[in-house]
Amino acid sequence: MVCRKSSLATRSSASACLNSASTRWASALLVAPTLFAHADMAVAGGLMAHLFERLTWLTMVLGSALVVLGLVFTPVWRRRAVIAAVLMVLLSMLIEFAIGPWMSSLRANPDTTRETFMQIHLLAVIVYAGVMLASLFLLSGRRTHSM
Repeated sequence: MVCRKSSLATRSSASACLNSASTRWASALLVAPTLFAHADMAVAGGLMAHLFERLTWLTMVLGSALVVLGLVFTPVWRRRAVIAAVLMVLLSMLIEFAIGPWMSSLRANPDTTRETFMQIHLLAVIVYAGVMLASLFLLSGRRTHSM
């Protein structure tokens, strides 16, 4: 199969988006538990909030590029990957612009109970899991192409 520039651009963006997804998985499953096990809870929480913020922005940028490239260059039968990328971007935006600031305001308020904060944290975890499941969908639909 002869690779066109358009398909190379789409695969390059997809690879970058998938690398971002794998970083999210590693952060959620390896970094966070280790950090919370060995550091003060406030320090660990602050570091993970900063890390997740960076990963969320990376997902929004790379996912948006994948959406644009996918809509322009991808055949109709691959549009479901574009839908998964759109879902990743939208859920990431929800985390970054709604849930994250809400959690920050709760953290800054001394009157906030731990139970209240943990309820919002659970919401963040559920939305974050949605981003990771969408990334799994992208990973499962990835095919190798000969050049």
